[in-house]
Amino acid sequence: MFFVCRSVHVLILTLRVALAATYVFGEDRNGEYSQYYNLMNLFCYGTFELLSTNRSAYPDLRPTQVRKLKQLSIIDEAHNQKHIPYGLLFKKLDIASSRELEDLVIELFYLEAITGKLDQQKALLEVNSAIGRDIRIEQQIDELHQKLDSWGVRVESVLAHIANEIKMVNERRYESELHQKEILEASLSIKEALRGQMAKSDVRFLACTYKPTSLY
Repeated sequence: MFFVCRSVHVLILTLRVALAATYVFGEDRNGEYSQYYNLMNLFCYGTFELLSTNRSAYPDLRPTQVRKLKQLSIIDEAHNQKHIPYGLLFKKLDIASSRELEDLVIELFYLEAITGKLDQQKALLEVNSAIGRDIRIEQQIDELHQKLDSWGVRVESVLAHIANEIKMVNERRYESELHQKEILEASLSIKEALRGQMAKSDVRFLACTYKPTSLY
C-alpha cells in the first residue's frame, strides 16, 4: 500500500495497549512515543520539507521511507499546481539531479498515483490528476464542504445549460418540422393548382381543335 499511516498507527497502538501498566494513552503524543505519532502524521499529512525543518521530532527514517515521503510531497504539490517546475521540486525535495527527480515521478506514474507527463525540454512536470492524501477531519472538513458545495453549484449550472440546449434543439427541430410541413403543403397546393390549370387547358385545346365531320 502506498500510504503507511494505518500500519504505523496500528503498530503503535498494538504495542501500547499490550503494556500491563499502561492505562492512559493520550500522553503518548508527547511522551517517549511522540516521534512515532509525529511520523504517522508526517506520512499522512506532511511533506519532506516538514521533516527537513524539524528532524528531531521524528525517528530516523530509512532510505525507502525518505523516498516515499518525497513522492508524497510531489503528490501534495500536484494538488497545488498543474505545471510544476523542476527547480521547485529540487528545492522542496533537496534534490540536485533531474534523473533522480524523474525516477521518483516515473514510479508515481507507474503506480497511477499521478497522471501526466514530464517535459524535459521545459523542465516541467505537467499534472493531469493525482490521488488524494489523508485529510485532517478537524481542520479540513469545512474546506471539503465548501469544495463539495462549489462542485454541486457547478454541476447544477452544467445541467441547467444542458437542459437549455436540449430545449433549444427541440424548439429548432419543431420549427424545422413545421417549416417542412408548410413547404410540403404549399408544394401540394401548387401541384393541385397546376393539375387544374393543365386540365382546363386540355379541355380548351380539344374544344378548339374539334371539327364536326359532315354526314353527307
